Amino acid sequence: MAELNSTQAILKWLNSTNFEDIPPDVRKMAMWALYDGIGCNLACSMLPVAHRMADFVEVVGGRPDCSMIGFPERTSAVNAAVLNGTLGHADEVD
Repeated sequence: MAELNSTQAILKWLNSTNFEDIPPDVRKMAMWALYDGIGCNLACSMLPVAHRMADFVEVVGGRPDCSMIGFPERTSAVNAAVLNGTLGHADEVD
């Protein structure tokens, strides 16, 4: 059998690890980071760049599978990733 490279080893570990296997302090920090990121995205959803990006996503279209943070509409996974990623860095609140 071929030797695992670094990425394969990490993916194997991620796939075999349960949430409960992660130390409680690490889980707590991960949750805080998640809440912080969502809060930053919500704050940035009020910026003009966010609305321009939402308009662009609407024009591009796509299957409404995913949420856009701060907006009621749904869009494709790729479009949601672009918009949500833009929000996360729109005002350097991260």
